[in-house]
Amino acid sequence: MAPRKILCATDLLPGSAKALAYAHWLAQQEHSHLIVLHVVEMRSDSRSEDREAMSDKATKRLKQLVPPNGDRSVDLIVESGAPSERILNGAEGQGADLIVMGSHQTSHPRVAAHLPWITTHQVLCQSRCPVLTVRN
Repeated sequence: MAPRKILCATDLLPGSAKALAYAHWLAQQEHSHLIVLHVVEMRSDSRSEDREAMSDKATKRLKQLVPPNGDRSVDLIVESGAPSERILNGAEGQGADLIVMGSHQTSHPRVAAHLPWITTHQVLCQSRCPVLTVRN
């Protein structure tokens, strides 16, 4: 079954570019709607001006990274908060059929795969839809 809506979560680092490219390609192939989400991690005591400036900066960066999706629209979303929570809520709220996200390499992959605070691990374990991870 082809996904109707694909949510691609990105941290805007070079390692997530491959996941974004794959999500874009898949959305074109399947004529799916692409949603690109970036979550800005901020402390709860951050000033609203700081939050707004970081959100604007992230939105500009997303616009640079995301090519047009042919005749399909691409939604760019920037949120602040805990990344895994925002990704899961975003996927559910947007009605995503698939989450695509990068998996950053580490020198100790066994450790990285089992640490419960890693965003990818949390999304994989808690998502209600399939999650596709793309290694950089």
